[in-house]
Amino acid sequence: MLNLFELVSRVYVRIPRAIKVAVARLVGWGIFRVNSRVRRNTIANMSVVLGLPRNDPLVQRLARDSVIEYALYAANVLDFYRAPAGDIAEGTDLIDEGGRLPKAFARGKGAIFATGHFGNWDVSGAKMASITPLWVIQETYADARLNEILRRIRESKDMKAMQMDGSMLPLLRGLLRGDSVALLIDRPTPGEGVEVEFFGRPAMVPTGVARLAYRADVPVIVGGARREAGGRHTLFAVGDVYPDRSQPEEVEIQRISSQVFAHFERLIRIAPEQWYMFRPMWAE
Repeated sequence: MLNLFELVSRVYVRIPRAIKVAVARLVGWGIFRVNSRVRRNTIANMSVVLGLPRNDPLVQRLARDSVIEYALYAANVLDFYRAPAGDIAEGTDLIDEGGRLPKAFARGKGAIFATGHFGNWDVSGAKMASITPLWVIQETYADARLNEILRRIRESKDMKAMQMDGSMLPLLRGLLRGDSVALLIDRPTPGEGVEVEFFGRPAMVPTGVARLAYRADVPVIVGGARREAGGRHTLFAVGDVYPDRSQPEEVEIQRISSQVFAHFERLIRIAPEQWYMFRPMWAE
């Protein structure tokens, strides 16, 4: 399978970009029209984001556009793999008002970059890896070959990939010696985790990012890479949260998680159609 992946990626990059974009848009549109579960969940989530009824035309349009944008992200995976790491970083502009990144690194430790299924999270990782040694936590799938392909894609851009179900110890050690960690935070966990307010509604989310920040005593930088016209991206660092080790761990996990999701909400508002959440984010 890995050899086939390499062969397909070499052929795929030779296809004109305009054709890949057109096909991806058509596929995304088709999925939105045909897959009732994806359509229903995306509309429900977009309704909360926009604060509008589900049948509002803007909710319907941006929900459809979200699925199309995800298809565009997926269509770019092989191009991303074949592009030199330096080209990806050069093609990504950084907007870090207030200098949150240099402020975090000046403390002599690493930082946690918290993003979500927004824009292109692999581009976010590649840009961050051009700034700081970076570990990325990737979701574990049942097919080990798929996990290996995703690891190969990310490590081709100087990211050290680690499975989500792995030990936290290597990450703690990395943060303490100045490495950084990137992970996705928008994974709904109904009935477990920690409850935060997200777009004015309660949502259950994992505690991992807050717990890791507290134990390593490093800040969480919240951001993401928005896709722009022509294939470029803009990486936004929209907020930061610093742990207070004088407070009990569980108290800080609640505070850090709440502030992280408040910043993540700001990121989504920049381009709500580039937030890909096709599962129910909020309980009915």
